[in-house]
Amino acid sequence: MEIMGIGSVAAITVICYLVGMTVRQTPLDNKWIPSIVGFLGLILGVVGWKVIPDYPASDILTALAVGVVSGLASTGIDQLYHQLNPREHNVATVKAYEHYDENGDPISDEDWAAWQAFLKQQGFNESDTPCEECDLSKYVDEGGGGNE
Repeated sequence: MEIMGIGSVAAITVICYLVGMTVRQTPLDNKWIPSIVGFLGLILGVVGWKVIPDYPASDILTALAVGVVSGLASTGIDQLYHQLNPREHNVATVKAYEHYDENGDPISDEDWAAWQAFLKQQGFNESDTPCEECDLSKYVDEGGGGNE
């Protein structure tokens, strides 16, 4: 029955991942997702230790650690997906050049200026594109701005 114990750790990761994806759809800032899934993993780790006979922890401290690590692993899995899917990054970059954020909301003039300053600080010129796969110049009008 050792497989059931290891499977419960994977189940905690999956549950935390789904909760993290749900939180992403709310107005709550995404910076809180790792804390939320870590805390949820902590709770589920203790519940698993108490309820599942073959849970891979023999004491409360180990159960807490297994739960937190399993919860935070869901954030790592999500980031791995984003790193292996560069097309999603390109779409976000294009939207920034269009004066819209990733949610489709307009970017303020101050944020647009900060974005331009950041790009210059990173060494990008107006003719440079942040990715080889896309030509962002077609998304920026001749006046230097986007949709306002």
